[in-house]
Amino acid sequence: MKRLKLIFAGSTALSMLFFLFSCGGSETPEASALKIVTERLPSAIFGQDYYFTLAGSGGYQPYEWKISGALPEGIKFDKSSGTFRGKPGPDAASRSFSIELMDRTTEKEDRTPVVKKFTLNIQSGPFIASEKDLLPFQDSY
Repeated sequence: MKRLKLIFAGSTALSMLFFLFSCGGSETPEASALKIVTERLPSAIFGQDYYFTLAGSGGYQPYEWKISGALPEGIKFDKSSGTFRGKPGPDAASRSFSIELMDRTTEKEDRTPVVKKFTLNIQSGPFIASEKDLLPFQDSY
């Protein structure tokens, strides 16, 4: 019985050793080309919460996002997650800007950012008429 256990233990050790060598050891697999997948940003509506996360693919994660240009009033950008959030304020206007995506490459000098232009449009919210708004037209029908 003891002999059977040793043979089993030995074959398990050999299997594990073969697995480690066949996986390539500590080599890093080749990454696909880095790109910003998001095509456009959804519009934000004045006075309503806005939340949108950009999507990237390829390269080596984690990603680092950077914005060049001004955002509409009340909207912030998180460079670690690529997320826009906030509530457009009363002076918010549509803005165009560039987004840069960098991946985690071993050597900083090997980093090649991907840049894409976006526009974040601000729309006015729905207008809901009140009785006060309709008073001037009361006698017109």
